[in-house]
Amino acid sequence: MEQGEQEKLLRENLKISRDNNKLLKKLHRHLIVGRIFRIFYWTVIIVSALGLFIFLQPYLDGLLNVYESFKDFVSDPRGSIIESF
Repeated sequence: MEQGEQEKLLRENLKISRDNNKLLKKLHRHLIVGRIFRIFYWTVIIVSALGLFIFLQPYLDGLLNVYESFKDFVSDPRGSIIESF
């Protein structure tokens, strides 16, 4: 190979390497941003679910008490009616 041909190949290789480096940096940036949004997304979902549970817990306890009372009434209707008077 001639000196000029080697230099041309080296310059072409350098250009391709720089373009490749730019693309890899973009991919890495998008990967990091994607991870941050995914963490934010799941944090919002988990915190919302916990908040909803805490907000609805008194109502769920009330429904559970009504269900227990109804279950006791169905299992022994006479005893439940007598006790309520």
